[in-house]
Amino acid sequence: MTVTRTDVVVSTAGTENQQLTMTTAMVVNAYKDLMLRHQGVNYKIDSNSSSVITLETPAVGYTDLATETVQIITNYATIKQCESRLRVTLDVHSGRKATTQEIGEYLDEADGYINEEIGLSDETINTVHFKTTLRKIEIDLVAMFVQQGSLFLKVNPGANAVSYWQTTPDFTNKHLRTLRRIKLKIRRRNRRTAYIYDKTTGDEILI
Repeated sequence: MTVTRTDVVVSTAGTENQQLTMTTAMVVNAYKDLMLRHQGVNYKIDSNSSSVITLETPAVGYTDLATETVQIITNYATIKQCESRLRVTLDVHSGRKATTQEIGEYLDEADGYINEEIGLSDETINTVHFKTTLRKIEIDLVAMFVQQGSLFLKVNPGANAVSYWQTTPDFTNKHLRTLRRIKLKIRRRNRRTAYIYDKTTGDEILI
């Protein structure tokens, strides 16, 4: 997860408080399909004008965010990309689909797992050269999360189910091999000392 913008909401409008007038001017639709975060809760951005952010219309009205400080965040993958890629496979067992908020929350969690594996700060993603690969891994994790949640609900139907997001998936072996290669490349890019090689094998020695 990367915080791309921090701003203050001047006022809200709309029957569901979904239109947020912001303090600072924006490029039109620069934040479309990204997430707006406030106190740990994520809201999907439907569109934005030069001054107003319109959130996805909810079933229940949003909390009035007037005068509140909010963040716009990005993940390796967007909610729209997940929904598009997983539309056919979301919960094939019982028809239960993940909500926008659930996918947004898990994308944040998946970002944390990926950044920990490759040794990056949660707020500092400098992996532009690897973003396509990391996006694919993140979408894979979301798919695994949804499928496991689907199976959990099938086995534990009804109100007694503790949570749809019951089990957190692990990286596959292929994911881990890819992430370790990326981590090594990042270390090489950031290293300021000369490379050292084993004179017998020719392999680079990590220092």
